[in-house]
Amino acid sequence: MNGDFLQRQAKAFAERVRREVGAPQGDDTPDHVRRALEIALVRPATADEIAAGTTLIDNLEGQDGVGPSRALEIYCLMVLNLNEFAYLD
Repeated sequence: MNGDFLQRQAKAFAERVRREVGAPQGDDTPDHVRRALEIALVRPATADEIAAGTTLIDNLEGQDGVGPSRALEIYCLMVLNLNEFAYLD
């Protein structure tokens, strides 16, 4: 689930989110999270999902020293690994 193919897809996914929302600038992280979830899950994101995604990106940047663009790519990879995205109901 985290091989080269999915890494490339996550990068392309993050690029689409950046095109539609704008480059990450700190306070717009919830907008990036919301848009990524809307694209992948084809439904509105919940407040809890947005909060969890924002926390993940903030932790990647603050605690792990990951740059904003890469943090968004990692988040997009996580979204592509969600059961709701990977499996049909």
